[in-house]
Amino acid sequence: MVSVSESIWIDSPVETAFEYLDDPYNHAEVTPSVTNVQNVDRLENGGKRLDCTYTMAGDRLENQTRTDGSRTEQADGLRYAQWH
Repeated sequence: MVSVSESIWIDSPVETAFEYLDDPYNHAEVTPSVTNVQNVDRLENGGKRLDCTYTMAGDRLENQTRTDGSRTEQADGLRYAQWH
């Protein structure tokens, strides 16, 4: 298995960096496969629901994602850890 990693230094307070990443509209800028984010709704529990488009190997994948502040659940049932 091939492993690739990269790191950068962000000259910003941690709170500012996490606020930036917490805004779903910024995800297309920092996540290479995300090409569009729209219809972001803020939920009562502090999470968000949004529609996003991934482009992988030339194919567009439409998805609805919902965060609850501790994890993210996608409409197709996949789950992964959410940064907080």
